[in-house]
Amino acid sequence: MLQDSNSLTELSNKLSLLTTYIKSIRRKERTNIPKEHLDAIINLFSTKVNILLNFNKYNPLSVMETITLALYMVLPRQIDIAQLLFNSVGTIKSYLYRIYIKLEATKRSDAINKAIKLGIIQRI
Repeated sequence: MLQDSNSLTELSNKLSLLTTYIKSIRRKERTNIPKEHLDAIINLFSTKVNILLNFNKYNPLSVMETITLALYMVLPRQIDIAQLLFNSVGTIKSYLYRIYIKLEATKRSDAINKAIKLGIIQRI
């Protein structure tokens, strides 16, 4: 599905807010997420131009599914993704379930590799 400009604006705003939040918790050390994971996410989202360009193509994922998948590539635990997105683990599981269906994936590595191949996210 071709994403509209409202979706791009929403994605850009969410990436900016999330990057600012992650930098804040990294400085204050208020999380159990390893610093190297936080640094990888900051690098990934700081170069949001790549994510936005890829999002504008025929991307079957919603804004939140795209962000969740990008975090899923870096963070090993769903609870860490939930903490960063201010969502419940159940919500993250729901996003991941929809991602798996939309990308026709059966496991984490399939979903990530298919998303990279489609240009939805980039390997870091």
